[in-house]
Amino acid sequence: MTSPVSMPEIITYSIVSKGTLVAFPRFGPYLPLYTGVQTISVTARGGTGSVHLSTRPGYKARYLTRKIEDGQTVVLPNVARPEGENRYLSFFSDTDGADYSVMIIKY
Repeated sequence: MTSPVSMPEIITYSIVSKGTLVAFPRFGPYLPLYTGVQTISVTARGGTGSVHLSTRPGYKARYLTRKIEDGQTVVLPNVARPEGENRYLSFFSDTDGADYSVMIIKY
């Protein structure tokens, strides 16, 4: 008899920046991370910016920041959200009209 295998779920977003704002549909500039998040990858097209992880909405709560260059992918591995705590994903865009592609892998 075989054991059940947990398959990852892949969640994607494609967002075009408006000025410096990169807003997630239905969530705004701060995406609450899901339970079971493992890896986040981000690609920017047509501009540059930065991706941030924070413990609450707002720039003062950031604990991780990575620069995103045009056409390159930034991977944030091991982004597990501790049980009972909050984590948020956000962006700052240097370029109006830049396209940000986000892929979140969760188990």
